[in-house]
Amino acid sequence: MPSDHNAIQSRLDALYQSICFRKGEQPTFESLRALFIPQGLLINNNNPAAPEVMSVDAFIEVVQSAIATGGLEEFHEREIARRIEVFGNIAHVFSTYEARFDADSKEPFSVGINTIQLVRTGASGSEDWLVSSMAWNDETTERPIPTQYRTAHQ
Repeated sequence: MPSDHNAIQSRLDALYQSICFRKGEQPTFESLRALFIPQGLLINNNNPAAPEVMSVDAFIEVVQSAIATGGLEEFHEREIARRIEVFGNIAHVFSTYEARFDADSKEPFSVGINTIQLVRTGASGSEDWLVSSMAWNDETTERPIPTQYRTAHQ
C-alpha cells in the first residue's frame, strides 16, 4: 500500500537522521527513542559468535560513552538502497547503508545492511509505524552485499 510505504520511508529517514551528527554535536537521542516501541532492540551482528543485543537506552549509552571518551566525534550513515515489505500491521525493510566518520569523506568506512522490523501501533490514538527491532551487518570481502540489495526498490 503506497501510504504505508510512504509512512515507513518517512520513519526510516528520521531514523537515519537521529543517529547522524557532526563534530561538536550530539545525535538526537530523544528522536531515536520516539521511533521505537518501548521494548525495541538494536542488534549489532558483526560478530556472529556473540551478537550485541541492546535496548534503545543501552544503545544510546554506548554512543554517549564513545562521544564522551573521544572515541566518536562525528558519525554519518546514509541509505543507498531500500526494500520494504508490508503485511497487515507488520513491515520488514532491508536498508543498505554507507557509514562515515566524516561527512566529507569520499569513501565510507563501512557498507552494510540494516534489517528493520516495524509494527503498526495505535499510539496517541492514531496509527503509526514504530521500529520493533533493527539488526545490522557490515559487508566484508567474504560476505559481499547481494545485487538485489544494492538497488533502490520500494
